Amino acid sequence: MTDNAKNNAKGTAAPAESLVGRIKQNPKMKWLTLGIAAAVVAVAGYMLYGKFVKGPAEEKAQIQLNEGMQLMQQGISQYQMVAQLDATPDSVLLPTLKTQGVINDSVPADSIPVLIKQYRDTQKQSVTIAFDQALKGQQTFPGLIKLAKGSGAPANAATYLAGICYYYMGNYKEAINALEDFSPKSDESISPMTLYALANCYACDNQLDKAVDTFKKAADKADNEAISPVCLIEAAKLLESQNKKDEAHALYEQVQTDYPQFGSNQNGMNGGMIMPTEIEKYLERTK
Repeated sequence: MTDNAKNNAKGTAAPAESLVGRIKQNPKMKWLTLGIAAAVVAVAGYMLYGKFVKGPAEEKAQIQLNEGMQLMQQGISQYQMVAQLDATPDSVLLPTLKTQGVINDSVPADSIPVLIKQYRDTQKQSVTIAFDQALKGQQTFPGLIKLAKGSGAPANAATYLAGICYYYMGNYKEAINALEDFSPKSDESISPMTLYALANCYACDNQLDKAVDTFKKAADKADNEAISPVCLIEAAKLLESQNKKDEAHALYEQVQTDYPQFGSNQNGMNGGMIMPTEIEKYLERTK
């Protein structure tokens, strides 16, 4: 990855490995913007259910939230499949579609690209449908939007989960509204990851200053080796995208000082030479 991705709308350079840089370099990344964070926030949703809802919530609310999370998981699974499809060339996908009977051997060659595109579009639509069902409900399930309008822990959990659904859908403004409404708890996992998701949404919505501040808040809230350095590094990358190298360098130094074990397993031998860690590479490029 390079450090010289082309400028954003305001004319600032975005590092290729930053979230904003990846999106701007490849429009298909609208379906891949969450990366590792996507998996983490999904897991956090299930943790949230057990930690904040399972005990105090009424049984009905528990059942409804569980159904909402199941629908959200269906959307996540479909999302992941679409991500794989986006990364698969037509020539590689074609034999699979023929095996599945989606395309048969009698189809004219010039029609194949059209049918493959239709297949891709249908799969993407299924992502939206799955998350819409989680948000708006189906059959007896009222939907996360309605549950979020309630009170107490169940409503707070539904607010969080609704934000994550919007987050996956690429509807960042609605995700921001929901995640901003979430009431943080005194934990070191779910609340920091909510802030982490919110920071990513700010970044995707081009609210870069808010994104940086929120990544920092997430790092402070977590205060652990697993989450904090990741948040600080994302904040630093966004600062780099704004040509604020000094501020970015300071955050990279903070990671190296406060979380010395982070990335230590990245050290390796190459031809008898010790390779630098990722954080050392970041420090070097922001000198």
